[in-house]
Amino acid sequence: MKTGQTIHKIRTNNLTRYIIVGTILFFAALGVLLSLIDSITHNKPLDMIAYFTNQSNILVVVVLSLYFFNKQDEKWYRILSIVALVDILMTGLIYHFVINGIANIGNMSFNGQLVHTITPLLFPVFYYLLVKGVVTFKQLSFALVHPLIYFSFFMIFGGLIKWYPYDFLNPTLPNKSLGSVAAFSLGILLPIILVFTLVLATLKNLIEKRQTNL
Repeated sequence: MKTGQTIHKIRTNNLTRYIIVGTILFFAALGVLLSLIDSITHNKPLDMIAYFTNQSNILVVVVLSLYFFNKQDEKWYRILSIVALVDILMTGLIYHFVINGIANIGNMSFNGQLVHTITPLLFPVFYYLLVKGVVTFKQLSFALVHPLIYFSFFMIFGGLIKWYPYDFLNPTLPNKSLGSVAAFSLGILLPIILVFTLVLATLKNLIEKRQTNL
């Protein structure tokens, strides 16, 4: 059976759809819950909202939950879904390749695996299988808003609040400066995110084109 036909079969089978969404939602929600418990236990409630990892995982939970309320055909839902996709994949890729290192993946806690590995791997399955419709450039632009605001906020206000969520955003560390952080974030990381987002959208549009040709 061709890929396009397989996706069509999944999309038209309610039981299969909800099993997929429910399974992914379980792992995503568990990761968010454990992160919340951890932040409360260590008396760091702001960690729950300050880290991009937690923000992206919460957004994934929201998107998956809304699917059960039959919002998947709304235009705003498709926009929210591509935002969540870019966010959660950024979370996984930046954590494993920039922050922690792919070689240390086996040393992570169970919750760390959930929010940095499992959910970033599972959510694209949901997005490409069950979120219908092509991605326009206008919709795609929304996917870049959250990362831009997040990085810009800490580059501008991190020095004032004297706290940075990630070392690669912290210009006060040895051998780093505001210029080097800005160069990395805007000159390297942002272009990579932009190209990465275009690739994700192109793949999505190819899949949806096959669906319309069935």
